[in-house]
Amino acid sequence: MSEAGCTGGVRGVRFGVGAGALLLVVAAALGWGRRGGVLEARQAYWEETEARWGQEVRLLMELPRRIRESSGVLASSVNPGVFWTHNDSGGEPVLYGVRPEDGSIVELRLSGAPARDWEDLDDGPCPHAPLEPCLFVGDIGDNLSRRESVTVVVVAEPRLPDVLPPQLSGEWWAGSLKYPSGPRDAEALVVSEDGVVRIVTKGREGEHGVYRAPTDFLQGEGDEPVDLLPDGRLPLVPVLWLGRVVTAGADWAGGIAVRTYTEVYLFREGPGGWEATGLPCVVAPLGPAGEGLDIGPDGAVYLSREATRVAPAALEAVDCDFSGGP
Repeated sequence: MSEAGCTGGVRGVRFGVGAGALLLVVAAALGWGRRGGVLEARQAYWEETEARWGQEVRLLMELPRRIRESSGVLASSVNPGVFWTHNDSGGEPVLYGVRPEDGSIVELRLSGAPARDWEDLDDGPCPHAPLEPCLFVGDIGDNLSRRESVTVVVVAEPRLPDVLPPQLSGEWWAGSLKYPSGPRDAEALVVSEDGVVRIVTKGREGEHGVYRAPTDFLQGEGDEPVDLLPDGRLPLVPVLWLGRVVTAGADWAGGIAVRTYTEVYLFREGPGGWEATGLPCVVAPLGPAGEGLDIGPDGAVYLSREATRVAPAALEAVDCDFSGGP
């Protein structure tokens, strides 16, 4: 990641030269490669930039081994109390509906669906039936930036009974997409209430680009990928030692929400492009494997994390105060 990413304008997001340069020096002085030194540098950085810390963290559910690489999370609007999640690269084409209240889980199996590297999911109106809700899964991961195209898989969200069945099957659609300037690694898929599908890149190219899928991308002929449309970039510069690369996205009432390994941000579209809304919410203490994000209609922030050697995968909720700032 580019160290030059610490220059810019929006306080708390794209930090001024003074704060960025100062904390880069502090990080090096404390020991760039030492875990303790990096944590201290991060703490100093967030204090300097007035970021808000997440409060009232709640463990909703520890996930079983079959969902140990939970890479996306969605609080269902169709089935209250149910969260959808899925595994990362190498997993089967399966969505898991989990109900923390009683620990029950249903598998929604999408037999034959592309599942090279599922990274995120969101919900939105079904492309072929706009009044019905669908789940959108982003098969968009590309760590080495070599994929000629990526895929979005869509399935109608089932209405679940009170007692979750062990397994369901779903009829799915898929659309193939390609970036206009070559492959990009991405882990964030965002679907707006009116069905606009966006992908936010992880930041390996030194920026978090936003790309929009054409409205008819699921109706392409044959297997030919459809070109993604450039839709600006977030005013958020990747900084590796801060864990600031985008690992998930979500729709929220005002625009786009994204999480990094350590923070949650809100952005809205302004006259000149994407603008930060409020201050970031720091979620670094929740662990290093944070991969999922959703924002509930009441503003609740839901997160998922993958399993590590010392902790299982989990769903969590945190209170974030985004007020202040720009």
